[in-house]
Order: sequence, then C-alpha cells, then structure tokens
Amino acid sequence: MRLALILGTVAVLVLTGAASGSSVQKVTLTMRDFGFSPQKLTLAQGIPVELTIVNKGKVAHEFMAYEMPRQAMSDREMDHDYIAKINYFRNVEVKATGGKVRRAGKDFIDIRVATGKSVTLAFTPLRKGTFEIGCMLADHYQAGMRGVLVVK
Repeated sequence: MRLALILGTVAVLVLTGAASGSSVQKVTLTMRDFGFSPQKLTLAQGIPVELTIVNKGKVAHEFMAYEMPRQAMSDREMDHDYIAKINYFRNVEVKATGGKVRRAGKDFIDIRVATGKSVTLAFTPLRKGTFEIGCMLADHYQAGMRGVLVVK
C-alpha cells in the first residue's frame, strides 16, 4: 500500500515536471513608427519562444537581433551583411510564419513585416547576454527603432 502511494506520487511529479518542461515563452512585440513596444524583451535561455511581431506603423518595418553595439551604429554598420556577422540567430533554428524572411532556418537574419500585419518567430534562445533589436530599413534605426533583447 505504501509503495503504491509512493509510486503514484512519483508518477504525478514526473508527469507534472514533463508538462512544465514543455512550456513555451509567448511574447508579443509591437512595431510602431519608429520604435518597439516593449522596448526590452527578456527571455529564458533554453526554453522555446513564440515571438509574435505586430506592425502597427504606417510603413513596413523589419526585426533583427544582434550583438549589442558599443554605441549607435553608423550607416556603414547597418548593412545587412555586417549584421549577419553579429547576428543573434547564428546557428539557431528559426521557424518564421508570415512576413518576408531574408534567410530561413539556421541562417535567419531578419524578417520584414508589412503595415497592419503580424508574423511569428519560433526558436529556442541558445546564448545568454544582452543584445540589440532593430530595424535597418532606411533611417528607421536612426529615428530610434531599436530596443534590447536580454537572454537569462
């Protein structure tokens, strides 16, 4: 009888742990002209993310995440080839739904979101640290369209 109670308790704990281990971080990021809301995204390393990005601006915007620059980037550094080198999503499998993706899968760099549209990115954050998010379309970054991604 006692053994059955112990085994039953262990089974409940294991099943509950398995259910919580499969949780997904669901986050919504809103794009406006010219900024992100919230300004800071905080994610847990190793836990899958479902990031929904909604463009409430009057023009198209893009989303990318990359190593935090020491200061605001110059026009030369805003080149997508440069961003690809410091891209947060290097070697991270990203599944994008909607929008216009520059590269898919483990080569993901950015996604463009049309006015009034939304996209979803599904990925698991692998690297801890503080990173910048931004829109590199003409003059958007300079107008303040950047924020912070923290992975703990």
